[in-house]
Amino acid sequence: MFFDSHAHLHDVKFERDLERVLDRAKVAGVDRMITLGDSVAASRKAVALARRAPEVLAAVGVHPHAASEWTDETAGQIEELLETPRVVAVGEIGLDYYHHHFGHEKQRNVFRNQLALARKHRLPVAMHCRESYADLIEDLRNNHGEEIGGVCHCFSGTTEDAKALTAMGFFLGVGGTITYPKADALRETIADIGAQWILLETDSPYLAPQSRRGRRNEPANVPITARVVAELLRETYRDIARITTYNTERAFRLSREHAPECVYVIANQIHVNITNACTNNCDFCIRHGDGIYKGHQVRLQSPPDLDDILKQVLQAGYQPYRDVVFGGLGESLFRVDEIIAIADAAKKAGKRTILQTNGHGALIHGAGIWDRLAPVIDAYSVSLNAPDEKTYNSICHPIDPEHAFGATLEFVREGVRRGATIAVTALDLPEVDIAATRALAAELGVELYVHSRVPVFEEEVVR
Repeated sequence: MFFDSHAHLHDVKFERDLERVLDRAKVAGVDRMITLGDSVAASRKAVALARRAPEVLAAVGVHPHAASEWTDETAGQIEELLETPRVVAVGEIGLDYYHHHFGHEKQRNVFRNQLALARKHRLPVAMHCRESYADLIEDLRNNHGEEIGGVCHCFSGTTEDAKALTAMGFFLGVGGTITYPKADALRETIADIGAQWILLETDSPYLAPQSRRGRRNEPANVPITARVVAELLRETYRDIARITTYNTERAFRLSREHAPECVYVIANQIHVNITNACTNNCDFCIRHGDGIYKGHQVRLQSPPDLDDILKQVLQAGYQPYRDVVFGGLGESLFRVDEIIAIADAAKKAGKRTILQTNGHGALIHGAGIWDRLAPVIDAYSVSLNAPDEKTYNSICHPIDPEHAFGATLEFVREGVRRGATIAVTALDLPEVDIAATRALAAELGVELYVHSRVPVFEEEVVR
């Protein structure tokens, strides 16, 4: 299911057929939407709609185009609306230097005032920004933006702008503009930032995707944008739906229960999450946050039952998926007997088995671990993480710092000696010398894959 993070459903353009618009959204898989005010009057309409339509939430605020209406009385009216049910953000607010409606300083003053309201009421913001990113980022930095959070809707800035915003915890809204033929720079930026910071939106009734250009936009068009984003980011359509929905919940601090999952699908692969136990306590691990990876809750409440895992892995609905990947939050080899049983059943069902590991199998089970794994595991991905023991210990915090890094190297060497299909991975952390790590991988005789760090979000959501 999709979440349209930015629309104007209370707009006059929807007056005649709003119910049909909401019905079409539901059919398209868009089951939640946020309608945003851009003035006091429009904010009141947004709140009224959210009160009567259960699938719609509201945001209230004054757009930079309406900056001239801002007074102390306006501020009081917006603040009063912020206290009403189903209001989840201050927005649409921001800066717009393209249209030159008002002086830049007037816009910035109105923007800062609304940032203060957001911080006071502990609400995120939904921001409009056009040809004004430097000033918007400066105002966020000077006004505790990292404590506010939210989204920069219809993002159109540079990669540097995107990194500055995400560094403060702001998400980037992506809508129909990413489908436009001349949006190459935007597509390059979004590809560089990755799915973990993206929300999907329509900005209905504006900015319809290219295939609907010239027509009124509406929430049912979110899947059109999702398919373009999925192709751009090399994610599956279903993964983009799940990841961006979770991102929207995070951006707007919307409480939702995510039940722990021991078997789930990512990138058309069956993933088996079998334990939270690990020989490392890495700084970058999502165990330090809410435990959600690509929209899946991987923090287990208890070790899952073998029979239950087997039923899920071999279920009829998973027959089209070829790969079974052992990974998750912990080190799977803590439950090596279960891994062997599941992998054996998966291979008999015609599937390929892949083990994601930190390479500490011999530390846990002794030197015979390879003899046990070799008959049932087809490929290995080992978290190398660093080019040397000192760096490894400083970021991975192993239980056995004297032997952990050496054990990882020896696990890889043994795999190479046995002719196993094996590769190593590292994250692009600032404290890790990727060139040196790549050189170490070459010395070991394997390929290094470098991944971007996944944001570690706190468990608590406040609304």
